[in-house]
Amino acid sequence: MLPEEDSLISLSFKKKERISSRILLQNIIAKGTSLFIYPIKCYVLLVPVKGGHDCNQIAISVPKRNFKNAVDRNRIKRIIRETYRLNNKHVLLPSTSVATNKVALLFVYVGKVIPDYKLVERVMVDLLKKVSHLV
Repeated sequence: MLPEEDSLISLSFKKKERISSRILLQNIIAKGTSLFIYPIKCYVLLVPVKGGHDCNQIAISVPKRNFKNAVDRNRIKRIIRETYRLNNKHVLLPSTSVATNKVALLFVYVGKVIPDYKLVERVMVDLLKKVSHLV
């Protein structure tokens, strides 16, 4: 391992960064702030850090109503996850002001067609800049 690698931001997307709690998802929708830039709607909720997961967590949803084929829904989720992982994850790194809170995000794709990577990347950058101003 090179010495420079220690200072680099990890670009992995680990399991602890995913939201798996149904209660947390319901709280995000009910109590969270929503932001919208077509074709992605983002729900944001600050959650107090408890024991285990101190990193920001996300969930991605693509409605079955708009995309009947699971292949299409999974492709859109992969594109959103990849843009978050590569480009935008570092925007929401915990700072000293939010050391006691983590950010829980829910991304909902509301478009009617499968997007290209460039569109999703541009929208995700804009959304996460807005989220960073909220936090």
